[in-house]
Amino acid sequence: MDKDRLLKEAQLIAQNFSFFMVKGQLSHLYGYIYETDDGKKYAMDIIFDEDFPEEPPQLSFRQEIPNLPAEIELETLNSWTENSHVVDVVAELAGIVKMAVKGEQSLPQMEEIPKQQPVLQEETEKEGKGKPEHPKPPSVGSLDSPSQPEQPESESQDMTASEDSSQDEEYVTPDLNAYPDDNVTEYITPQEYPQWKPEDLPEQIIQEEQPDVKQEPEQSTKETTTEKEESKQETEYSPEEIIDTQDQEDVKLATEAVLIQQEYAMDYIENSLSKVEIYLTITIEQTFIIKIDFEDYPERPKLDLPQGLQKMVGDINEYLEILKKWNKDNPPHVVEIIRELESKLWFLSELELEAKMITGEYKAEMIDGFISKLNVTIYTYGFKEYTLKVDISNYPAPPKIEFPDELKQLVETPIENVKGYKNWKRKESHTVEVLREIQWLIDKNSRINFELKLLRGGMKEVNFNASENSIYVKLSGKMKTEGVVFDFKVELPADYPVGVPKIELKSELEGREDLREKLVSQIGSFRTGWHQFNYLIDLFNQISKAIFEVSVISCVICHKIECPQCGLKISASNPDEQCQVSCPSCERLYHKSCWNQTIASFKKCGFCLRPPPPNMMHVD
Repeated sequence: MDKDRLLKEAQLIAQNFSFFMVKGQLSHLYGYIYETDDGKKYAMDIIFDEDFPEEPPQLSFRQEIPNLPAEIELETLNSWTENSHVVDVVAELAGIVKMAVKGEQSLPQMEEIPKQQPVLQEETEKEGKGKPEHPKPPSVGSLDSPSQPEQPESESQDMTASEDSSQDEEYVTPDLNAYPDDNVTEYITPQEYPQWKPEDLPEQIIQEEQPDVKQEPEQSTKETTTEKEESKQETEYSPEEIIDTQDQEDVKLATEAVLIQQEYAMDYIENSLSKVEIYLTITIEQTFIIKIDFEDYPERPKLDLPQGLQKMVGDINEYLEILKKWNKDNPPHVVEIIRELESKLWFLSELELEAKMITGEYKAEMIDGFISKLNVTIYTYGFKEYTLKVDISNYPAPPKIEFPDELKQLVETPIENVKGYKNWKRKESHTVEVLREIQWLIDKNSRINFELKLLRGGMKEVNFNASENSIYVKLSGKMKTEGVVFDFKVELPADYPVGVPKIELKSELEGREDLREKLVSQIGSFRTGWHQFNYLIDLFNQISKAIFEVSVISCVICHKIECPQCGLKISASNPDEQCQVSCPSCERLYHKSCWNQTIASFKKCGFCLRPPPPNMMHVD
């Protein structure tokens, strides 16, 4: 919908009829198209949809019109084009309503005029009058007392009367002074808003306030004193509040207030014409109340923003181009300030969606109350957490993400090299997708560190080669009375732990082919059943138990075999000689003291992050 075109159409309607905005919406107008001599008014609604001006607006009456047919064909609607004017439709309809209310029997129908009763063009031309058109309704403020006298109307006559008596029937040629001129005034352009002079404006601007309908101030350059008094009569919809604008300065301020009220919901502050509160609804959850003081207009107006918005935009006089380049010698209208601010705040709806997507997956808190700046917390193995500073204020451009120093060392990948960031597409990519990849990098590197801690807790020689992304492990023990050492190499794939690690037995084991085959078989079975929740310590624990009959598995929390409190091993052949608690969800082993401390602090397993059943909240 073309807002500029809509404003022009509304202005033309308001110049000829008493119409007002409903609830401050220019797309819904309500007003009166005809008033009888006894003061009865006939109201209607005009609703513009998104297809305007390609399609005409919807018209509907508020009450039943006497003698009006159920279906009416309007020539202006039948011939509607995108260059047609709504005021012409309303004027044609007003003429039909007037005749219906007055009891006219010859309402306009889509039929030919009977040949025996023609209206001759020659006769009208002799009288100095052109082709009749639909009557022009009275202007705003003069609806109660039309500016042109009405033509007398004849009583209904018998259609079978003689030819002589038929000449007495009134086929009166309309007075052209009561009809619009053929040269219709052109629309003003969006940049050419009216610069009214004091003598062109009424002495009073009427602002109607009501609970259901928000109405525009009425203006007319042709109101008589009697008409002004009649226009003040209270309608069935609202009482009126009159603001006096007698001098030139008040006229300027009133003009600015009217232009604002045509587009935005607003309230006057302390009944002052130049101090207003404007309600800007940007998203479902965010409506801003903007206070504007233009008392010194044409000097630059003063804007008072809510604290959160003020922090976001900074200096409003620098944030808005119209204020930054303000020229008091040729000042723009105050409403243009609101338009620019509204357009710049529309991005908040996109930011709100981005923020909701982030908070739906991660723990996030706003920084200084800004929805565009978040502290996002990412949890990983062993209850380790990292907090990222995420700035989405430039969305749909890529976000600004700041890593803490510890995380930089862990990930070893700058944000510019993260796949989601590098392949960012405006209007398509989302910040949460980048965070997922960062989460994966954190989990991957944290997982490796976590694996190394578990391995080193049960075995003495564990080395990680970062360049090869490989782990070298020496598993030692006693077979009978002889000490034995097995060397293993574990190659981690790029997508570890999703990808299956390659495990290789490096020890030759000459003369012990049966033992070698047993170890290779265990490794093969372990790799076949691999999933991302398996750990390397599980494999070496199986080997240690099978070969040396000793467990090498360590506690998930302290990464030690012996309990730091009681000194017993986490696993022993005799249950009475071990200190062990197994998580019922992931079956990871804890020392009893480590389990109790973890559950008391976090209420969940430090490995699978699932809460235990009530009977395991504390283990004796």
